[in-house]
Amino acid sequence: MDMDLLRELVDRLTEPSLKDACELPDLLSRFVVPPDFQRLLTDDSTVLLELDRDTASVPWEFLAEIQQAGVEKRDPLAIRTQLSRQLRTTYSRVMTEGLADGPLRALVIGDPGDPEKGFHLPGARQEALAVASRLKELGAKVSLFVGAANALRQPGIDPARRLDVLRVLLCGGNHIVHYCGHSDFDLSGTGRRSGWVFADGLLTAQELALLERPPLIVVANACYTARLGDAGGPGTPAGTPGLAGRSPWGNPQAALVPSLADEFLRMGVGHFIGAAWRIPDDQGISFADQFYTHLFKGGPGEAAPTVGGAVRAARRRLYGLREQGPDAPGAPDGPDGPGGPDAAPSGQRWSSWAAYQHYGDAADPFVRPGGTP
Repeated sequence: MDMDLLRELVDRLTEPSLKDACELPDLLSRFVVPPDFQRLLTDDSTVLLELDRDTASVPWEFLAEIQQAGVEKRDPLAIRTQLSRQLRTTYSRVMTEGLADGPLRALVIGDPGDPEKGFHLPGARQEALAVASRLKELGAKVSLFVGAANALRQPGIDPARRLDVLRVLLCGGNHIVHYCGHSDFDLSGTGRRSGWVFADGLLTAQELALLERPPLIVVANACYTARLGDAGGPGTPAGTPGLAGRSPWGNPQAALVPSLADEFLRMGVGHFIGAAWRIPDDQGISFADQFYTHLFKGGPGEAAPTVGGAVRAARRRLYGLREQGPDAPGAPDGPDGPGGPDAAPSGQRWSSWAAYQHYGDAADPFVRPGGTP
C-alpha cells in the first residue's frame, strides 16, 4: 500500500470537510479493505477490529459497504452494527473485580484547563453539567468538578483541581468517568505525557496506576493540544513537519484517542470511548445523553444492555442529526447569532458520529450494581 496516499486519506478524514466526509469513506473502504474481505462490509454482525497503535489512527468508523454505480447506498457499518476496537499491545490487560453492590458512582470533569493559557472550553462545561444531570436522573451518584480554580465559578460546584480529582478517582470507587476538555499525548510513544490538561498540570494514567479498581468505562470528549511539553514547541499547530516526523500521520489529532486509550486500558479500564476530533457542543451532549440512556436501560428479567450497543445507539443519534447545520433547531449559536464564529463547521456536524471510537468488547454487558444511591 502506498503509505503517502493512506496518510493523506487519514488526514483528510480526521476532522473532515463536508465534501471529504461525503466522498472519501467509499474510497477508504476500497483502498484499505482487501477484495476478499470486502464482502464482510455487507454483514450486520458485531465487528471487533484488532489494531496496533499505527492502524488505530485510521478512522475505521467510516467504513462503508462497497456498492456498484447506481445502487442506493446503505448506512455505514458502524451505524448498522456494533463496531469496536481492540489494541494489539505488548502487555496483558489488568483484570479487575466486577461491579460491587452499592450505588453506581460516576465522576464527571469539565473544562479543567487554565483560561489564562487559552484552554477555556465553554462547551465542555455545558457537556459536563448535562452529563452529570443525566447520570443523576438515571440513578448514579455523581462527583462533579467543573472549571479551573482561576476560572469563572459555577455556584455550588467544586473546581477541577488535579489533586481533588485524583482523590475521588483513587478513593471513590467510580464505575464511570466522563471527561470534557483538552488532552495532550507523547508522540514518542512512551506515554509519559499522555493525559488530560488541568490548569495545574497534566493528569496522566500513570497517576492512576495505584487504582485498585479502575473505572469500567471512561468517556473522553477531548481535543488535542500541542501547547504543552516538547511535542513540537509552544503553539506548534497540528500537522507541522516536526510532528509528522514522529508519527505516521501528519495530523497528531489522528493519534490522540489510540494513545490515551492505550494508557487507560493498560491500567485496567474495561472500555475507553473517545472523540477523535472536535465535536459540536450540542452533538457531544446528544451522544452522551443517548449513550448513558441506552446503557442504563433494561429492567428485571431483561438482558443487560451492552456497551457496544450503547455506543451504536449514540452514533445513530448523531448520524440522524448530521444534516442539521448551524441554523437547525438546537444547534449552538456563535457570538454573532446562529452560524457565528463559534458555530461548528458543517463538516464536523456531518461526521461527528464517526469521531467516537470505542476500545473494548462491544458485546460486554453492562450490569448495574444491586444497591440504590
